[in-house]
Amino acid sequence: MSAAVAASVAAFFIPAESGEASTRYSTQKNILHCENSKQRRIVLDCYSQLEDKSEQTSLHMGQCFITDRHRYVKTQNLRFVLDGSLLLTKSSSYENAVVVDGTAIMHGHRLNEHKHFSVGAQVTVTPQGRLHFSTVDQDTLARLTAWTQGQVSLVTETLSEVTDIFNRYNQTQLVPSFRLADMRLSGLFDLNRPDVFAQAVKAILGAHIKEDAGHIFLE
Repeated sequence: MSAAVAASVAAFFIPAESGEASTRYSTQKNILHCENSKQRRIVLDCYSQLEDKSEQTSLHMGQCFITDRHRYVKTQNLRFVLDGSLLLTKSSSYENAVVVDGTAIMHGHRLNEHKHFSVGAQVTVTPQGRLHFSTVDQDTLARLTAWTQGQVSLVTETLSEVTDIFNRYNQTQLVPSFRLADMRLSGLFDLNRPDVFAQAVKAILGAHIKEDAGHIFLE
């Protein structure tokens, strides 16, 4: 593991109650590919925490994208047996899961409670603890998972919202002016290149660029 990655990622083994070792991953301003094989893939978003055991994967905080077969995947309130790809999100008051590929079976608190999901199916645990079911189309799925490829796909976001996304992943911070904050820009951009995105804002929206050691000002 490189020194740069080691500085922002923790991966260590702890004994489980059964004597089985588990691996915990934690990220800061980075995306981590925890597992990447022909059958199994786990990508952990920035500011996220995940625990991986031989029989189950648990997301404790943040967001992860997982591909596996016959895999038990869970958050605090959501439990799935996965046979495909799942995008999982967990915050202090919100949990969400979207089936990106294949199928997933959601289990309730009782053994006989379960629900089958196919591609595009989404379940959300609201702050009030209620379950909400909906469907996501293919274009939205592609946008939601673009970060797993180190990209951001923009359609309806304002420049203010987009700079917040870039700033979560990069040390160099984008700062839009009031004049540009509500303007919108569409396209597919590299999450790790805020400088390239700034040039697109300059070319398309007519922005003026100023820089210092840690900021790119869009005016």
